[in-house]
Amino acid sequence: MSGGSESDDCVTANGRVYILEVRNEETPAVGMKFDLLDLVYNFYNRYAFLAGFGIRLHSSFWGGNKKEILRKEFVCCKQGEYRRDETRERKRQRGISRCNCKAKIVVVKTNGSKKYTISLFAEGHNHKMTPSERMHLLRSHRHSSDSTKVLTKQLGSVNILIHQKETTESFIWMFEEFKKAMPSGGPKTIITDQDAAMTRAISIPFPTTFHRLCILHITSKFSVKLPHSAYKEYWREFQKAVWDTDNKDKFVTKWNIVVTKAGLTDHPWLSSMFDLRESWVPAYAQQFFAAGMSSSQRVEGSHGFFKQYISRRNSLMDFIIRFERALSHQRQKETSPSNNDESTPIDRSDPLFYEFDTMHGPTE
Repeated sequence: MSGGSESDDCVTANGRVYILEVRNEETPAVGMKFDLLDLVYNFYNRYAFLAGFGIRLHSSFWGGNKKEILRKEFVCCKQGEYRRDETRERKRQRGISRCNCKAKIVVVKTNGSKKYTISLFAEGHNHKMTPSERMHLLRSHRHSSDSTKVLTKQLGSVNILIHQKETTESFIWMFEEFKKAMPSGGPKTIITDQDAAMTRAISIPFPTTFHRLCILHITSKFSVKLPHSAYKEYWREFQKAVWDTDNKDKFVTKWNIVVTKAGLTDHPWLSSMFDLRESWVPAYAQQFFAAGMSSSQRVEGSHGFFKQYISRRNSLMDFIIRFERALSHQRQKETSPSNNDESTPIDRSDPLFYEFDTMHGPTE
């Protein structure tokens, strides 16, 4: 990675830890299983690309027969220490490539298993993430798949760069177009996951809109982020602190009590979630209208419905045909005499509440 300096990238001096927010399905977790080491590498590298860092292979432990690897580490590209070679002439100034980052995953194959299982996932980084426009400079991301190459070519033909498919600028443009289509005004509340680009974008076209983080996206991560023993013993108390308090002071008191009891006062992820409490804890959102909703679950339900009809293999024309077919089937079901649901249908054009999600498109 060229350019920059140690002060630009590495922040070990102040002990800061960077916790990355990537969707659950894209994030490694202890217990995940893979058939091949190549699949482990590809999965971790995909996560690294979304998060903003590169990876590389690290230590290996071979079995007694020397025919297969039983343990493998994949680490952040900034793992290890930088050593300056004073005897070597430097042609140009480069950024510090290593700063002893501890982020990594470890996979093992034990007890005659045919699969590799993630046994350790160290998530925190001690350096800033690489901007999207520089990701292609990281060694693990220099090689693109055939599908990525085709997408890049298609986007290039209309002067759209690949690192621009979810940026702050693109979201601002989308929200401005949304405002034009909804002349009655912007929404009172928007619920999203923790996408950084969207978070920065929302406040510009919608300065008075309350941006709420999906509570289910956050609470579902407790089982992954917390030590297993702490999660098993204290999850119920965390639930009560979040859901059973209608007062800000009571929430803070209950949260601090359970965090202290669990011995997690210095836990980076919990600390970051507490700092964001006004965006997701119900006690802080009572004055904002959200029709009783605190998550983007309706959107997730829509994803599940459309996945029955479309996949990533569809061409654009095939996607449109299948999408229209799905809507037609849904309308037919809703108007069927056998449908006994007499509740008032939701008016999805109501400008009071909208949900946005950052899914990268249809998947199988």
